Amino acid sequence: MTPEEKKARMFGKLNEPSKPIITQVVRVEEQKKVGRPEKTKTEPTEHFNIYLPEGLASDLRVHKAKTRATIQDIVTNAVTEYLEKSGALTVK
Repeated sequence: MTPEEKKARMFGKLNEPSKPIITQVVRVEEQKKVGRPEKTKTEPTEHFNIYLPEGLASDLRVHKAKTRATIQDIVTNAVTEYLEKSGALTVK
């Protein structure tokens, strides 16, 4: 198609009658929230750095994405559970 044919085709579409715009309001059920999960702080926190093996860190990120939990919440739950099982938990 030559440039002149393209131009003629484009201008031909401009001369066509416009199509009606149909809008419809549809009730949407509550959907999963997208974005960051809400933070759940129950007590003052302390900054704590750790190093994890790459595979474990990757699995943690995948689990975080699937459950929409924060890494902080996942690690807090895991450490709390570990300390409860070992009998070393002093704070409830």
